[in-house]
Amino acid sequence: MVKYYYDKYNVNELYPSDGSAWPWVYDATYSTTNGGIDGYSGISVNDEYPTMPRFNFSGSAVLLNSTPYGEVVYRKGDTSGHAGYAYKYVKTSDTGAARYILSNPLLITKSKYRGSVAQYNIVAENNTYPTDGIHTDGYWYVRKTPVNTAPTMPGAFTNPTGELEIGDSRVISWGASSDAEGNLQRYILEASINGGSWTQIATPTTNSFTYTIPTATSIAFRVKARDTEGLESGYRTGPTLTVSKPKYYWSKYNNSTYSYYYEGAWFEHGIQNGYYMDTAYKGYNFNSTNGTFTVTGQPWGIVNPPAGSTGYNADGRNLHRYVATGNDSRVTHYSKTSGMTTDNVRGSLVQSNIIGEENTYPNNVRHSDGYWYIRGSRVNASIAPPGAFTAPAPGRVLEPKQSLTLTFGASSASGISTYEVDYRYNGGSWAAVGAYANSLSRAFTVTDDKSLTTVEFRVRAKNTSNVYSDYVYSEAFTIQHNKAPTLSLNMDDSQTLYENDTLTISGTAMDADVGNVVSVKYRVNDGNARTIDAKVMDGSALVFDRLLTFKQGILYDGSTAVSGKLEEGKSNTITVWAEDDQGGKSADAKRTFFVVANRPPVLTLNPNTDKSNLIPGDVITISGSVTDPEGDSVKVFCKLNDAAANQIHEGESGNWTFDLSLKDMKTGKNTVVIEAEDSYGAKTTKTLQLTNTFHATPLKKATAMWRINSASTTTKEVLAWIQRVIGDLEIDAEISMTNAGEQENFVPMDLTN
Repeated sequence: MVKYYYDKYNVNELYPSDGSAWPWVYDATYSTTNGGIDGYSGISVNDEYPTMPRFNFSGSAVLLNSTPYGEVVYRKGDTSGHAGYAYKYVKTSDTGAARYILSNPLLITKSKYRGSVAQYNIVAENNTYPTDGIHTDGYWYVRKTPVNTAPTMPGAFTNPTGELEIGDSRVISWGASSDAEGNLQRYILEASINGGSWTQIATPTTNSFTYTIPTATSIAFRVKARDTEGLESGYRTGPTLTVSKPKYYWSKYNNSTYSYYYEGAWFEHGIQNGYYMDTAYKGYNFNSTNGTFTVTGQPWGIVNPPAGSTGYNADGRNLHRYVATGNDSRVTHYSKTSGMTTDNVRGSLVQSNIIGEENTYPNNVRHSDGYWYIRGSRVNASIAPPGAFTAPAPGRVLEPKQSLTLTFGASSASGISTYEVDYRYNGGSWAAVGAYANSLSRAFTVTDDKSLTTVEFRVRAKNTSNVYSDYVYSEAFTIQHNKAPTLSLNMDDSQTLYENDTLTISGTAMDADVGNVVSVKYRVNDGNARTIDAKVMDGSALVFDRLLTFKQGILYDGSTAVSGKLEEGKSNTITVWAEDDQGGKSADAKRTFFVVANRPPVLTLNPNTDKSNLIPGDVITISGSVTDPEGDSVKVFCKLNDAAANQIHEGESGNWTFDLSLKDMKTGKNTVVIEAEDSYGAKTTKTLQLTNTFHATPLKKATAMWRINSASTTTKEVLAWIQRVIGDLEIDAEISMTNAGEQENFVPMDLTN
């Protein structure tokens, strides 16, 4: 079974503090009460009263009978606020109010949630602890990534049938390994010959290998499994097997002798002069029955043939050879004479089917015991095995009551009469798959017995001489009594989310096993698994739909954060899958997405020109521009010192301007804050420091202006008292009396004194 890393956490418990967690219940209509508190902030528990919730009231005391309709006041059930009831009054008339009671606050229970970590990376099989919840041991567990484990040790070797003889091609097979993560890669098969060191002979991907037995007296095999991550099982070592020379059937014959003539060796006589080769023949024959030579072909007919020309003359058992040396009558003369000898030959059959190893007797030659021996066929012949199983395909998962056509390759041996195909469940005893026949396929139906979870097949060939091959084995196929759910995800890949964008997880899940409970879950990056929906399967699909929202760099499922802070420009992954309550799980469906976090507006201030020599009635114009990188609507505010902020721009990106009156500034340093805020609350702030310097230089001429707002609708005259220093100063006063918005019309005022 697959193992996972788990993190273990302590469990914390708290009482609810949200005032909306407990309902107000209407009681009756009462006469207007005289007093109460105008605020209530919920229920809490503290160390002082750990078993009894406290009502939390806040605000000011109010008189309900003096408030408008709809006003709400709260009252404690008693003076302590720890027991009884809490009351809420809503004014409904001049003399009445509806009263509500907070029911049964003592029944509020604690809620549990994950606390501090107790231990990281505990390795355990799947479902040992909850995926994300409280275990029976009282701790909270969170399942993380799977743990890669080594394959299991291969099963026992199946000894080859019959004796092992040198040169045999035999199938070496063993029990298949399993791997919890399903990433078994290959086997490593080694052999030890005559008790020597182990030597690798093959790295097959299946649990068998056809091997030619070497020259040896004993041999042993061992095998281990390796997965794609390089983890290996321990070795499975088989027994030491005896190896012998091949045994044959021999036939024994009497020895006979016979006499025959043979050609003797050539004897060179040297150069002979004056020999004319016109009567020498170009070839000869030898008769081994009587030992005589005869010439063949035509004589040369030339007295002096070219150098190297060869001619023969025969005289009974004597033969002469002449080789010309040039264009003259000189030749090199050779001669030989036939001889007679006696030899041994195979006679009559004495005995057949004598069993002996190879080289026990010479083959078709007289033995030292005086008899002739002929080697026949192998005693323990093992014909070539069939080819490997091609159906079911390796790694296939079988289903109950599934109809299969078992298919395998043919043996290369001649005279095949039968292929014997067997099966077995759960590594038990073998049974025939139907009748043995000379065909390369068999029909087979998988059992629906849930206790039988694996099935294995084997096949061997037999020829017309009743000689068998070794067995060829299939892998052990898993029978999946519970079918895994399937999932179809309707979700685009590589989406880019901006502030407040949504990501929709939708699709369908199916499970062929009616009655199974199927849950659809998702995970953002390496976060916790979260359930979208669940259903008891009834033959119809589970349709799911979940909307996630990207806000302030985090993905939310409703109000719950389902991711950490997501980095801009980095690929993120949503993994969705379906799992049933029987341990079945669909393949993961994955989609990537990217995020672009909301960026604050860009605020620019235009340079200020020199503002010296201003008088209090003058204004300073401040201007600039604002741009939002995402094109959101933006507002710009301006604030002078501690005064309230004024909005000076709203809408799309663009220019802004505002006037600052000198009379509103204080003498000395003044702080002007300009702030831009987009529709998602991202802000940018600029600060200006303006210094208002008072110049106390006497003026020879000055003008001062005041505005007088009339307290009534008509004004007949205005009287002004003006204090001046006695001297040469002259004062003129003018007045303009106009309606708001009209052009000023100043006229002199009468000077009394």
